[in-house]
Amino acid sequence: MKKMSNAKIIEAEDNIKQAEKYLKTSLFKWDPDYDSAGDAYSRAATAYKVGGNKQKAIECLDKACDCYKQMRTLFQAARVLDQAVLLARDLKDFDAVVSYAERGALLFRQDGSNESAAQLLEKAAKIVVATDPEKAIGIYFKAADTLGLEDEPRKFVDHMCMAARLQVRCKKYDESVVTLNKVLHIMSSLDGYAAVAGRNTAGLVLVQLMREDHIAAMKAFEMYGTFCDMETQRALGSLLDAFDELDGDAAKEAVNSKALKDLDIDFARLTKQIVLPDSAGLEEAAAKLGAERAAVAKKEKEKAEAIKSATETTTASSADTPKEVIEQQKALEADGDDSDDDDELC
Repeated sequence: MKKMSNAKIIEAEDNIKQAEKYLKTSLFKWDPDYDSAGDAYSRAATAYKVGGNKQKAIECLDKACDCYKQMRTLFQAARVLDQAVLLARDLKDFDAVVSYAERGALLFRQDGSNESAAQLLEKAAKIVVATDPEKAIGIYFKAADTLGLEDEPRKFVDHMCMAARLQVRCKKYDESVVTLNKVLHIMSSLDGYAAVAGRNTAGLVLVQLMREDHIAAMKAFEMYGTFCDMETQRALGSLLDAFDELDGDAAKEAVNSKALKDLDIDFARLTKQIVLPDSAGLEEAAAKLGAERAAVAKKEKEKAEAIKSATETTTASSADTPKEVIEQQKALEADGDDSDDDDELC
């Protein structure tokens, strides 16, 4: 095995030397032979791959791509980058996977091969989704845009649906609402997409509830609920009614229904994360609020009684004052009469 690896490494080095000769110019050779050089670099990449040096194989593929681009054989240039994507995957270099996929897709598009471009982007998205789902979202959007709604509406929808589910996985709920509304609007005009539309409708309702927007969830169900099968319709209807009536037990039963558990995994997970109405908690809160209001009313009543008592005391004091003044006046008058009698005696 080791001898074979060494032999392949030597073979790869020989092909690289050959490629470099093809690129040289001389007095009698004014232009580089890019086509032959590209083929030589491709052979060197294959030899390096078999020999176990995948990083060197990627470097050779990159050089082959440059040579084919010089020859304007864009499809061939994109194909060698497609091979580089797989080798980068084996090396777990996911940034390189995305970079080579995007470059290859651009070359496919320039060659007019939009379907091949979308397939390469989809391949890259599936590679990186486990480690970096946010990056995969952008790749799926690029794949959808590459195909176009008018040319490939079904594949466009498939890529958009996948992007929406990944947005939910990454907890980008506001963005997923926009994507789901867009894709459901498109699916409403396509034949044979009722089942897919139904699952995405259920997903949209759950996402809206996850955002704690019960009104938006009801509107989504009213608009697209007819796409759902009967079991899903009943489950969603019961769930929305439970939220409307603040019935925690009914809501819990609805989210645990088989219809919602069988949705796409990213939507089904929301059934465990949605904050359900709490009937017991509401009763406790209402009792606490009632007790607080009773205490406030009692304090206000005591305050009113105190004010009334103080007012009555003041009024009584005001009523006693003129009576005292009158009695004092009578006493003074009596003293005056006594003085007059004394004068007459004198």
